[in-house]
Amino acid sequence: MSSKAKIAPFLLLSLPFLSLMLVFVVPLIQAVSMSGLDFTHNLYTPQWVGIDNYTNVLTSPDFAQALWNTLVLLVCILPVVLVLSTAMALLFAGRFKAVSLLRVLVYLPVVISMVVAGMLWKWLLAGEGLLNSGLTFLHLPSVPWLSSPNWVLPAIALVVVWKASAYYMMMLITRLEGIPKAMYESAELDGANALQRFYFITLPQLKGMLALVAMICTLGSLKIFSEVYILTGGGPIGASKTLIFYLYERAFQRLDLGVAAAAGLIFAVLIVILTLIQKRVTADHHESKGAS
Repeated sequence: MSSKAKIAPFLLLSLPFLSLMLVFVVPLIQAVSMSGLDFTHNLYTPQWVGIDNYTNVLTSPDFAQALWNTLVLLVCILPVVLVLSTAMALLFAGRFKAVSLLRVLVYLPVVISMVVAGMLWKWLLAGEGLLNSGLTFLHLPSVPWLSSPNWVLPAIALVVVWKASAYYMMMLITRLEGIPKAMYESAELDGANALQRFYFITLPQLKGMLALVAMICTLGSLKIFSEVYILTGGGPIGASKTLIFYLYERAFQRLDLGVAAAAGLIFAVLIVILTLIQKRVTADHHESKGAS
């Protein structure tokens, strides 16, 4: 083998490697170094404080509230998205023209800008907005969707579910259309009804894709920011602040870059842990499937 042939693979990998260094490794090193600095006294000549920023984050009531709000949103969003996107995929699976048109209409919330969607939902959820007007028309009490700490997280979860469900629906439709029709025909000949065909054929075939949808939705729920920024600005009294909003507030409003970097690294560790758990669960699923 010539020397050029030996060098060629390394030359081909050099550009992706350099790109990885620029977009991941270098920012990570910078974030680690910033997390040990205090920028509050002087933004241009920060002081070294070691692990104090991490202690500050982990003992901060604001961080605890943001973490709790993020987990509540995750619990509210994930099961609803899984059920709704699966139901929509079953409903819109097919290649008929009418179904294709309905898919496009249902998919519109995904492609609408979050700024536009947020302003629309802010009008709908306002104290005298369309939803409360409808409740008043039905002689029901109005709901303080965006002004009550008890209602603001469900309201944000509603917006996220509305915007994201069609995206996951399309992922599930691609898997549904890959299931061999012969499996359904054989089950129908054996006398299986629609519910049995769904439970014994469709659901097992969708498990892998549902696991992927669950993981993507989990990561997306942990990174909610735009909805909070547009709808509530983190209010009322911090009841809708998420982890990403906490980072934004620390970094860009308080200019406390050291604490923001420490919080970002803690958040990254949380993401890595969840990813490893997902990989382990998926691996166990494949092993049990192979053993059976």
